[in-house]
Parts: sequence; structure tokens; C-alpha cells
Amino acid sequence: MTKAYSPPPAGDQLSFFGTGDGQMASPVRPSVPDPEQVRSKLTGLLAVLQQADDMPWSLREARLWRTTFPQMARWLPEDEGSGLSEAFQREFDRLEANIEVHGSVA
Repeated sequence: MTKAYSPPPAGDQLSFFGTGDGQMASPVRPSVPDPEQVRSKLTGLLAVLQQADDMPWSLREARLWRTTFPQMARWLPEDEGSGLSEAFQREFDRLEANIEVHGSVA
């Protein structure tokens, strides 16, 4: 006769997480973006728009940055992020109006 399986007593149950053999590392929380890197990226994108006479990006890239820029700006202090987002939107609108007048996208 085969003995039926019975789980180990509660105190003997092994942990999935830990540092020993056969154990997984504890889950790591997602890192918070470095504000300096975010600031550098956003100010660089804004500078590209400010220096442009025509939209410097393809329609796909323009849509991407129109959505992504304000989301990335939320990783900065509120007043700084909102100021950058407003400046970006003004420049984007200026270049978008230029597209409507001249009918071209990079």
C-alpha cells in the first residue's frame, strides 16, 4: 500500500525567497528615474523644437513625444515639470501650425 502525500508541518515549509541555495532573490521594486537624466532628456527635446522652423520628427515620432513628454515631466518637481510641458506644448503647437500652412512633416 502506497502512503498518501501529506504536506510538511507549517514550521517546515520552505520559503521561496531568500539568499540560500535553491531560493529566489526577493522581488526588486522598479527604480525611480533619475531627475537629472529626465531633465536632460526633456530640455534636449525642447531645445530641438525651439531651434526648428519645421517639425523635426516624423508624424509617428511627433505623436510619441507629444504623449511621452508630459508623462516624463511628472518625474520632476511639479512646477518644473509643468513649466517644461507648457513650453513643449507651445513649441509643438507652433510647429504643428507650420505643417498646416506648408503641408509637410519631416
